[in-house]
This record gives sequence, C-alpha cells and structure tokens, in this order.
Amino acid sequence: MSALHSLEPALHNGDYLITSKITYDINAPKKGDVVIFMVEEENRLYIKRVIGTPGDIINIKNGKVYINDRIDDETCTLDGYTPGELADYVVPDGEVFVLGDNRLNSIDSREIGTQKISDIKGVVLFRVWPFNSIDREL
Repeated sequence: MSALHSLEPALHNGDYLITSKITYDINAPKKGDVVIFMVEEENRLYIKRVIGTPGDIINIKNGKVYINDRIDDETCTLDGYTPGELADYVVPDGEVFVLGDNRLNSIDSREIGTQKISDIKGVVLFRVWPFNSIDREL
C-alpha cells in the first residue's frame, strides 16, 4: 500500500507497508497507531495516526493539540502546527480520533469525524520498502 502525503514525514508515496487486519480483534487501538480505514462516502482508503481513543477529550487551539488537557507531543508532525479549532470533543466509545502528520495537507478527523474501530481495515506494523527505510517506528 502506498502512503499519501498527509503522513509525511513518517511515510511517503511509494512506501510499502505491512499491516494487520486482526490487531484490533485482540488489542485496543492506542495513541500513535497508524491505521488504514475506508471513508464510504468517498469510496477511498485513508491512512492516519490515532491521536485519541475512546473517552479522550480533544482540544485544538492556537496550532496545538491537547489531549485530556495535556499538550500533545507533536514531534511526528511535519510542521509542529495543527490548524483549526476544536473544543472539548470527547471521542465516542468504539471510535478513534485520527490526524495526519502533515497537518497542513491532511483530511482527517477535523473534517471527516472520528472513525469506528470496527471500520479500520488495518494497522501498520512496519515499512518494508524502500529497503533503506525499513522501520517499525512510524
């Protein structure tokens, strides 16, 4: 599967990934997971990073993301800046809040809403191509 620009700098177009379809049958999603899901209205697959899990309170203000009133570590982001505003959004049971790492070039939960865990097609385990970029830490 090829990654889209919205997950740069972690992933790039042309990267090949190993994913698991059964991971969330065994374990709950966790913050930082990179997941693939289908947006039915667009009939399109998306790949994004889990930022919030059920019960988390998400705020976006002044270019920063806050999770449960703590500023989020955004070292995985391209610019360290998250546009938009969101106030006291509680992630519903059975869903996750996802954002791209390239927040200036990402359609994610800020626009398409949270994603049902049951609709996640896979979680990225690691990158296998290009060979010089094989990595489990995304």
